[in-house]
Amino acid sequence: MALVDYDPLLWPDIQKGESLFIHKLAVKRRAAGNGVSNFLIRFAKEECKRRNIPCVRLDCDQFRDKVRKIYENEGFVYVEEKCFRDKYPTAFYVYKAE
Repeated sequence: MALVDYDPLLWPDIQKGESLFIHKLAVKRRAAGNGVSNFLIRFAKEECKRRNIPCVRLDCDQFRDKVRKIYENEGFVYVEEKCFRDKYPTAFYVYKAE
């Protein structure tokens, strides 16, 4: 997983410091279903709170329903779908830290 504080390519309206962004969250097949994804997502949420940043954002393939369900179960809210670069159907999500 990459956790960055700026993503002008996919989130051009979000200024540096307004959010953290999860990218490339991946778990090896043999570790799937063991809560590793949830642990990494929780780490991002905690880092957001530690840095006093209000949101965690992420994007994923629009048609990967299982991945989307993981994010939704972790409290991420669907924002929109866009076709990135005219060939990558993408779903965008936001988690607001409390």
